[in-house]
Amino acid sequence: MAREPTFATDALNNEQIAAYLARIQLPASLAQSVPSLELLSEDTTVMHVPREAWSGPSQPIVLRSALTAAFERIVTQHAGGYCWANNPTFAALLRGLGFRVSECATKVFKNWANLDPTDTVVKDKWGTITHVVLVVDWTGSGERYVLDVGFGGGGCPIPMPLREGATVAGLNPFEAWTMRHEPLPHDPADTPPIDIIPGWTMYRRTSSSPSGFASHPAPPTLDEPSTWAHQYHFPPCLDHNTRHRLDGVRRARARGDTGGARDIEYVAMETGPMRVFLEKEFGFVFDP
Repeated sequence: MAREPTFATDALNNEQIAAYLARIQLPASLAQSVPSLELLSEDTTVMHVPREAWSGPSQPIVLRSALTAAFERIVTQHAGGYCWANNPTFAALLRGLGFRVSECATKVFKNWANLDPTDTVVKDKWGTITHVVLVVDWTGSGERYVLDVGFGGGGCPIPMPLREGATVAGLNPFEAWTMRHEPLPHDPADTPPIDIIPGWTMYRRTSSSPSGFASHPAPPTLDEPSTWAHQYHFPPCLDHNTRHRLDGVRRARARGDTGGARDIEYVAMETGPMRVFLEKEFGFVFDP
């Protein structure tokens, strides 16, 4: 039986690329372009593919992990999806266009849209890993970029350089986004997270001035008056694995006393049962 396409490494073919570009109202001729920041910046997915999973009155929501199902819903049915459908389908488009794409699981800051500028406490406001973003580069790019077409209306619509302090302007003069390389932000009174290795945090910035950022459409400087809200955080999975120990980061569980001196040992996790569960319940396909 032929393997159903999955999100991991698959790329759209030429016919699918043309259909996707038509869906987001871009010319098919873009498929002939070589990978570049200019081509990456042409994307209009966030303007045409909503973050939603509505199927009709009283219809159940069916979550599908296969690329074919997500492509059918987004491109053929002109519907939307959640992040784990929108972003991986967009990743397949980018691979078809010649880009290199990694899909990174992220934690979302649950209070990003209702941030009180006078309340900087972040305790208990980080969710579990429920989101996915894309990290993209190409031969000769010299830099990697974060893209997210599945966050909804508050997401960054511009390729964000994966670099400390990188800032991009939004589509209006009142918002921008900033990338910071740091451990997961947490309140000093909160218990520090076990995974203390620095990762990447995306911040949404709204201007404190009634007229917006003075430097728009150029990215505002880090010191311009603004309110910052954490949006999501993900570990540096692209460069961490080959240079650091993985204790507490991947396929390991903390065991021991977590108080006082934090006498902890990490025990390797058995991943076989989880693989069987994902294959059976969600249709995941793993390489042998």
